[in-house]
Parts: sequence; C-alpha cells; structure tokens
Amino acid sequence: PGPSRRARRRSRGQVWGEAADATGRTVTATVTTPNGYSLTADSVVRIVQRLAAGAVAPGAHTPSQALGPQFVAELDGVVVRPPS
Repeated sequence: PGPSRRARRRSRGQVWGEAADATGRTVTATVTTPNGYSLTADSVVRIVQRLAAGAVAPGAHTPSQALGPQFVAELDGVVVRPPS
C-alpha cells in the first residue's frame, strides 16, 4: 500500500548531478522533491492533462522532449537549485 500520508509528507527525495565538458569545466545542480509516491502521482496527472490537451506531438520522446526541460520544476514541492 505504500507509506501513509503522514510519512509521505515527512519524507523527501534529492537528486544531485554533475556534468563536465571536454575542457574539464564542471557544473553541479540539485533537485529536491516530495516523497516519490507524491511526486509520481503529481507528474502522472500533469502528463495526462498535457496529452489530453494535445500539447505533446505523437511519437516517441524523452520526457524532456515531450514535456520540456523545466517540467520537473513545475511539480508541487519541487525545488531546483540551478547549476553552480
């Protein structure tokens, strides 16, 4: 059944990433999210709304291609700390 509502409210997720170019220049960024169950539910509803509205072209896409690179930042409770 997954975690309780209370447990979901009290837990978060965090993703950290680093990218480097050929010259050795690096950038890092973090994304902090609500609990994975809550994040998934919110994202699925928003994706279905976009699909139903015809906002996604037919075919196979990566999430970024279909929804835009800032989609995750639009989700409830998500904080994106941009590259530094």
